[in-house]
Amino acid sequence: MAEEVGVATPVLRLWEDRGLLRPEREAPTGYRRYPGPEVRMAHLAALLRRRLHRLDAVRAVLDELRATGDPERVREALAEHEQDLRRRSLRRLRASAALYAYLDRTGIGAAVSPP
Repeated sequence: MAEEVGVATPVLRLWEDRGLLRPEREAPTGYRRYPGPEVRMAHLAALLRRRLHRLDAVRAVLDELRATGDPERVREALAEHEQDLRRRSLRRLRASAALYAYLDRTGIGAAVSPP
């Protein structure tokens, strides 16, 4: 399962501990089994985590998807995250521009040039 999803086994265990995944257990061994729907949830969790979503946000999305079967919450979470990335990127660009302008105004910028 871990190889299929591209996630390390300890991460899958963590996700189970945090309530993101709900694997079945084999009776005699206690080994985890991931039926098709849980494999899809693991894929979705991996994709959301790659986009730097927090575990609690991922859990909320997966719980909603399990409850309703409607992927709209996933789309909303992605849109919210993209808006947040845009806001943070603009703040960083403005801060960089302000820093370079300050360095130029004060003469400190003669030795520093933008990349």
